Amino acid sequence: MLIVGGLMAASVSIPAAYRGAGVVTALAGAGMAYLAGRTRTGDNRFRRAALALSITIVFVTSLLAVSVVLFGGFVATVTLLAVFPLAAGTVLMTRPAALSWPDQESQ
Repeated sequence: MLIVGGLMAASVSIPAAYRGAGVVTALAGAGMAYLAGRTRTGDNRFRRAALALSITIVFVTSLLAVSVVLFGGFVATVTLLAVFPLAAGTVLMTRPAALSWPDQESQ
């Protein structure tokens, strides 16, 4: 959802600053997808990096999306909706069961 929302914002005819924010959002979504894929292999370094990136994405994307909506635009709606599953995933990744998951897979 984050990548789709960013690409939508980058491709419509809106001011360049909003299109640039769309590109940044799409790149952040691609980075999060890469880190999530590497986290599934059980590497804790990528899990910690994914947590840091997702917290940063939630904060920055929320600010970008709210500013676009306040200044009159509906392009950021998909991006703003993508923040909710990302925040939920961040919380769930810090649960004790998720922390011990890679150890259970290797046994």
